[in-house]
Amino acid sequence: MDNQQPAQRKSSKPVIGITHGNINGVSYEILIKTFSDSRIFDFFTPVVYGSSKVASYHRKVLKREDFSFNLVKKPDFANARRANIINITDNEIRIEMGRQTEEAANMSILALDNAFHDIMAGGLDALVSLPVGSKPFKLAKTRFRDFDDYLLASLKADDTLLFIVNDFIKIGFVTGHIPFKNIAESVTEEMVHKRIGQMHESLVVDFGVPSPRIAVLSLNPHCEVLNETGEEEKVQLIPAIKKAVEAGLEVHGPYAPDRFFGSGDYKKFDGILALYHDQGLLPFRTISDDYGVLYYSGLPCVVTQPAQESSLELAGKGEFSPDAARNAMVLAARIVENQRRYAHDFAQSPVSIHSEDK
Repeated sequence: MDNQQPAQRKSSKPVIGITHGNINGVSYEILIKTFSDSRIFDFFTPVVYGSSKVASYHRKVLKREDFSFNLVKKPDFANARRANIINITDNEIRIEMGRQTEEAANMSILALDNAFHDIMAGGLDALVSLPVGSKPFKLAKTRFRDFDDYLLASLKADDTLLFIVNDFIKIGFVTGHIPFKNIAESVTEEMVHKRIGQMHESLVVDFGVPSPRIAVLSLNPHCEVLNETGEEEKVQLIPAIKKAVEAGLEVHGPYAPDRFFGSGDYKKFDGILALYHDQGLLPFRTISDDYGVLYYSGLPCVVTQPAQESSLELAGKGEFSPDAARNAMVLAARIVENQRRYAHDFAQSPVSIHSEDK
């Protein structure tokens, strides 16, 4: 390894950093299954931030010793047709399958630290974080509440619009992980207007939708059926939607979520703006499969995550599906390419309707 030389990029394929999540869980099973299909390398060059020793342990448990990682020091050394891995530590690591331990938490955070260092230095085009949950940030004694909190701090960003997406539905959220009692006061006209603008911009630039149609969900139930609106719809939502329409965006609503999703109206829109976490996540999980992807839009770099739990109870059994993680990797690569295409075609940032909020 000491004689490794930076590889000259022979193609414009994105280089994607992938952090290994919980070493005691299914992360290495996901990685081994995903990169056993060489067709994945047509889309991007993967660089795993983890441990070759941990990988070897999981290979033995899964009886997949036919698989191997290409050990590199930096993303510059990555082989475009291999699953590359960067060792984040040379220390011995204790693996306790199926458990969330302090050592596993520290390894999760260390992988993220290394990957974010490289992406900010320009060595990576995007980052995919395999699931870590919120508990590791407490076990590792960090000051962060969860991955979202860590993400914003690491990238020195003030805000992000979180999407959950698959091939046919894209849902964004006005509010994040906040108590239910705080939702109404957080859904202000200014915030809704800002989120509409962020969603429009992301659909155009990141997802390649030239003229997106956006739906905004209501806060109060039955607002359409009774031909009435609640106070929040009158004061916050309708004015925000009207302002966006006046700026030239195609935005509709507010829609009562039960009828909107139950009738299939969601299929008519490129993006759906939910007001809070469960309002968007529950219908997504109901009408979709279990292979959704979280995308953190509006950041200095592309960051995705499979919308799955770490599934510690399945560790070492070889039964976990890698589909959500594979989708997160492919989506990250596509967004990088869409952003490049947009920058090439327009050579400038899109005009944002929420620029006055910045």
